[in-house]
Amino acid sequence: MRNLALLASLLLSACGGSDAQVRVVELEHGYRTDRVVATRYKNTMMGYNVGFDLPKNCYDADRADMYEWLSTKGVYIFQGGGAPCATNFAQIRGVTDRESANEFLLRFLPEFDAWVRANLH
Repeated sequence: MRNLALLASLLLSACGGSDAQVRVVELEHGYRTDRVVATRYKNTMMGYNVGFDLPKNCYDADRADMYEWLSTKGVYIFQGGGAPCATNFAQIRGVTDRESANEFLLRFLPEFDAWVRANLH
C-alpha cells in the first residue's frame, strides 16, 4: 500500500497543477495529507465509511459549503459537527470495501486538501 501512495504522489507531481505539492501519507487505517486525515471504518449498519478530520481547520469542519462541495464529489456526510473539531463521517459513492476506499482516498485527498487550504481559515 505504501508503494501505491508513493506512486500517486509521483503521478501528481508529474502532472503539475495546484495539487502537485500535496503529499498523501498512508496510515494504518487510512491516509493523511497536511490538512486532512481520512480514516476507514466498517460496521454492519453503514458498511464502509470514512471519517474526515481537519486538524488545522477543525473549528470550520462543519461548514455547509464544505458539505455541499463534498456531495459534488460523491461524499455524503451522515454525521458531523455537534462539537468543535468533531469527526465528519461519510459514505462515499462506489466505496464498498477497503480496496475501493483506498483507491478513492488516494485520488480524492489531494483535491480535498487543496479545497480546505483555499476555503477554510
